[in-house]
Amino acid sequence: MALASPSISEYGLQAMALFTAHQQEIALALLDVVMPHCGGMALAKRIRSVNPDVLVIFLTGYDQEHVLHG
Repeated sequence: MALASPSISEYGLQAMALFTAHQQEIALALLDVVMPHCGGMALAKRIRSVNPDVLVIFLTGYDQEHVLHG
């Protein structure tokens, strides 16, 4: 089984376009919680509306207090 190379997007909407174009090949999304043009939480909801089986892992450089409470 060959591993696919990762695809990287800096912006949430760009990542959604990439996912839409390659949704049959993507089983895992690594998302930053804070992303320009569509945050990771909103992006995960959009991705899961297309394919609810995609696994999502959230990453962030912010501390929990900042992410949860602004």
